[in-house]
Amino acid sequence: MKQLVKPSPATVAVTASLASISALHAAWALGSPWPAPDLRVLAEHVLGAAERARYPEMPPPWMSWSVAGACAVGATVVARSGTRPTRSSRWLAAAGAVVLAGRGGAGVLAEVRGRARDPFNRLDRAVYSPLCLALAAGIAAVLRSGGHRVVG
Repeated sequence: MKQLVKPSPATVAVTASLASISALHAAWALGSPWPAPDLRVLAEHVLGAAERARYPEMPPPWMSWSVAGACAVGATVVARSGTRPTRSSRWLAAAGAVVLAGRGGAGVLAEVRGRARDPFNRLDRAVYSPLCLALAAGIAAVLRSGGHRVVG
């Protein structure tokens, strides 16, 4: 008889967050400006100044698809690590945590160095970098705890 496995709150939270981020990037790849009124405003809020100089509206769809795919894989790997972990799922989840921690840390370092106060940088300080650091910590919690418990 198979044992039922209940994922931890950290597993559920990180998996749902990464899946949501994946869906949002997929929507952008398909041309949706949501939650902004148009693509130019969206670009101001999700791209740094150097990227906006190159892509005044949004980058080519393949870039958003790449992020969507990476987040979808990350969600799947974390879900696996938090329910039926394998050596490869745990290594991949750890690699994802390192990438997210690096992205979050880069945002913090840029803040210390005094970046411009445009919409992207304000959101990077308030949302994007802290979210990356929180997701990295969440993945670490999943990996540290085993991420699940057997029910029944």
